[in-house]
Amino acid sequence: MPETHLFIIWENAQLKKEEILEDIRNSFKIIKIYKIKWSEEYFSDNLSRFYGTNLPNESDKEKHCGRGPFTLIVILDENPIYEERQTSKGIKIVNINTFDKKEYYRNLTGGRA
Repeated sequence: MPETHLFIIWENAQLKKEEILEDIRNSFKIIKIYKIKWSEEYFSDNLSRFYGTNLPNESDKEKHCGRGPFTLIVILDENPIYEERQTSKGIKIVNINTFDKKEYYRNLTGGRA
């Protein structure tokens, strides 16, 4: 059954944006691409809500991603495959199509995709 997923290219990874978008186009159906700019005042709060964890202002994650405009890509994975992967929350069963691509993009951008 097809699934909808998000990819984010954070501010600090924008130099690799076209390369990442080309790879996403070759792997998934792109539904929509958005350019997003969160307000400075609420950036940390938005990041915390997005990741579901309480990240303090000026967190390492925030510094790593950058606080500027970012690109959000909504995709459709028409053939998800589930397997175990080591995640930040331990070994979990995940959609490896999207999980492995995100890991690839993080490596491509030095961990900033």
